[in-house]
Amino acid sequence: MEQTRTLGMIQNDDVAIVPLNWDHVERWGEQLSMKSYTCNLRRSLDSIIQAPLADLLTSNIQAFIRSDPFASGGLRYALPLYQPSDERKLVAKMFKDGPLTKDRYLEVMAIQAIATKLVYEFNRYNPPQTIDFIDVRVVEIEQTHPSEDTYFTVEPYIEGDYVKHNNNAGWSNELMATAQAYSHFTWQKSGNKLIVVDLQGVAYIMTDPVIHSVNPPHSFGSTDFGREGVDSFFSTHRCNYVCDMLNLTRHPMQPRDPISTITNQLQQANEQSGPRQVNCNAAGCSALVEIGQGGVLGAAATMSDIYCNSCKRRMRLNQTFTCNMSGCKIKFSITPYRYTARGEDPPTRCPAHRNPNVPTPGGPGRSRNPGRRP
Repeated sequence: MEQTRTLGMIQNDDVAIVPLNWDHVERWGEQLSMKSYTCNLRRSLDSIIQAPLADLLTSNIQAFIRSDPFASGGLRYALPLYQPSDERKLVAKMFKDGPLTKDRYLEVMAIQAIATKLVYEFNRYNPPQTIDFIDVRVVEIEQTHPSEDTYFTVEPYIEGDYVKHNNNAGWSNELMATAQAYSHFTWQKSGNKLIVVDLQGVAYIMTDPVIHSVNPPHSFGSTDFGREGVDSFFSTHRCNYVCDMLNLTRHPMQPRDPISTITNQLQQANEQSGPRQVNCNAAGCSALVEIGQGGVLGAAATMSDIYCNSCKRRMRLNQTFTCNMSGCKIKFSITPYRYTARGEDPPTRCPAHRNPNVPTPGGPGRSRNPGRRP
């Protein structure tokens, strides 16, 4: 596991940043087995806010990872990771210093999960631009000694220029009206418990948000400034036309002067609809799907799911099983991935034994040999 030991040694200030190159990933080292943890976003908004890390979904993946980072942020390094089974380009992010425990990485995933669940609610109101947060997983490379296990967060690799919409200290780009309205919306939709800020990404595909929380069941790390952070956002936030569209309630800390007519016109011109990318909705899948704005809004309005081509293919693969109920030999066909994509376990019993209201073979109201007379 020389590759893994190298990964564990990159937390220092002398790490060289190597340009990104996806050619010949096999030269990065051996393909590694990793355990992946994902938040279950099928749960209700309230339950995710209260306990975002409950009922985690787990899976095993095989991937190549390069130990040389291609980018360095304030807190983390970004390393390229390639998953050959789906030909998926991903980014693994590893903290530079401090405690490198599993809990620290799970905290990052929890913040993104809450932001994502809130954005599902936001998009149901048909804003001028729909927002999406890229899927984030925590990945673990297990070692002989648990203390040597390596952790990082993994997310899709997105090409394009990153844009900062607002930060966690009150600054915002007013021309990005939908982003500012989303932050305001998260405060109101959460029942004034938290606000999602520090919005950044490629256009409106976002990552690495921050949560400021007030009287929460837990804190969201060192970037959670609590009430002070909430007040910092609202002290500079002037409601825009998207806030008005959503009927968002004014916060006492907001400035009294309204947005000018010119700024309002620039905001609307800046947010023209067009094709964009969203996350595949299958649990544990981090693929991006290109879709028109109308398709995104339609899915949000009908609460239907959007899947990548790889997941669609897996959903067409039927398998036949034998009921595992004692004494039952009935065979039944299902598409297992339709269940796992929703974060559910595929059934192991025939339809009759899954639903007690359906007569069982040979049970009351149904003959074992319906073609014969008694």
